[in-house]
Amino acid sequence: WRKEILEERDFQGLMILLQNLPTMHWGNEEVSVLLAEAYRLKFAFADAPNHYKR
Repeated sequence: WRKEILEERDFQGLMILLQNLPTMHWGNEEVSVLLAEAYRLKFAFADAPNHYKR
């Protein structure tokens, strides 16, 4: 669904798409990859609190 996100021109349409991602048919493999990437990013930025500042 990367293509759909990049092609969306309307902010409201983009928000609706992001809130209803087509993940109904995901299995353990896809969820495991997503969780592993989230875990990696959490620790990659754990010691970099300045990225929160504006």
